[in-house]
Amino acid sequence: MSNYRFGKWFGLLMVCAVAFATPVASHAAATVEEVEVGGVPMLKVANPAVELLVAPTRGGQVVSAVLKSGGVQFGNTGAVTAGLFSDHDSKQPHPGELMGKAYRHAVEMLADGSAKVAMAVVAEGGWRNESAPTLRGLKFEREIVLPAAPPRIDFRCRVTNTSTEPRLLDYWLQSVARIGDVGEENHYFRPTSNGISVSSTLDRSSARSFVKDIGGGWCAVVNRARRVAAFHTFDIDALGRVYNCEPAATQEFMYQTIPLPPGSSWETRLSLRVVEGVASPVFANAVLAAGAEIEFAADRYTIRHQLAAMDKPLRNWRLSTSVTDLLTQQTVQGAVVTGERIGHERAEVEVPMELAAGGTRVVTVTLEHEAGVEVYEFPFTAFGDFSPPYARNVTRRPPTLPKPDDLEALWRVARAGESAGVLVVGDSVAVQVGAATRDPVDGVFPSRMSSCFATMSSSLPTGTPRPCAILAWRC
Repeated sequence: MSNYRFGKWFGLLMVCAVAFATPVASHAAATVEEVEVGGVPMLKVANPAVELLVAPTRGGQVVSAVLKSGGVQFGNTGAVTAGLFSDHDSKQPHPGELMGKAYRHAVEMLADGSAKVAMAVVAEGGWRNESAPTLRGLKFEREIVLPAAPPRIDFRCRVTNTSTEPRLLDYWLQSVARIGDVGEENHYFRPTSNGISVSSTLDRSSARSFVKDIGGGWCAVVNRARRVAAFHTFDIDALGRVYNCEPAATQEFMYQTIPLPPGSSWETRLSLRVVEGVASPVFANAVLAAGAEIEFAADRYTIRHQLAAMDKPLRNWRLSTSVTDLLTQQTVQGAVVTGERIGHERAEVEVPMELAAGGTRVVTVTLEHEAGVEVYEFPFTAFGDFSPPYARNVTRRPPTLPKPDDLEALWRVARAGESAGVLVVGDSVAVQVGAATRDPVDGVFPSRMSSCFATMSSSLPTGTPRPCAILAWRC
């Protein structure tokens, strides 16, 4: 990490603040300048793709994040009370002392053309009439880095115990993660050990949803009408849960309690990457952001992979696609596609596949490139009128089979509901009935389940029609 001195930069910024919009630092690709919005001093940080407003006096939050190509907000809507990357400690009532504190700040232009805003504050451990002694003396140091070219924001928070007593940190990172204007529907995608959990800002029944068993170091916010997705990739070490308050359009990360002896530190990192042209995200890591869509014809379908580099372009790539039928365990290999470069803008790769009879299937994608290999999966259901590419992602837990008498009762319920042979099993042995060709159940699609299906089928009473698919399975 580059060294910098808060005092030197802070004094320079105060001198520059005499002007309304005086450049603080600049580069051919990234710029930083001081501005004032609603009477609040801010830093405008921009590259050719995005423009940010950072408010050091309001908790160091990014109170506005705009995609320049379409003028689309992907953070807050320009208010100065909330935004991206807000510090909080759950020992204090929300919003706590940190979101409103003035952080001292410094600006640094890095050698690669990125712009870095570094901020710091020491917690006092008091908020309104609440006291949190174990928070007192914790120093919060934040870095917000905007790279020279891609629409990505890198965030880092380091917390150090500057006191002489042991302290406890209950870090809570909150962002107002809305794409588009207030009122536009957004969807939140969060991988879990049982698949991808999806919720909507317009669905009040899923409000304030928690994901305690985060299944990977990514999640995504999507405005499907605008076809814009914001992928978050993050450290999962010490992460307790991911939380979305859908009506308030938040993306929040709650960490486990971290003991901090005197002088010790803890840190976490997160990147936010915006990709245009994606409505169905299926995977992300530090290298790749991926979406997928499937278009069906009479006797075939086409998988459209949507790929974008998170950081450096992926060169001399080779993409392999296979589709496995979970009932028969038959795998069909699609054509291998190669190319020279996947860059910061979305690249679409089409893979035609032959359509065959079957039920739930899993698509496995392998992307080889000069720097490594990325492998990911997503399922879809192949019945007459097709479901979206997935409802949730592939489960990683071995399923637990219900008892034969439970299967018989479930099958009677399914038959009575004229569900066209769709059997849906839950962890409490409950069934949801839906027309197989119209409304596939939004559930968990297990991977490699032929043996489980055979066991279930053999457990059914003699003469019972074979279920045509298992549409949901909760482990």
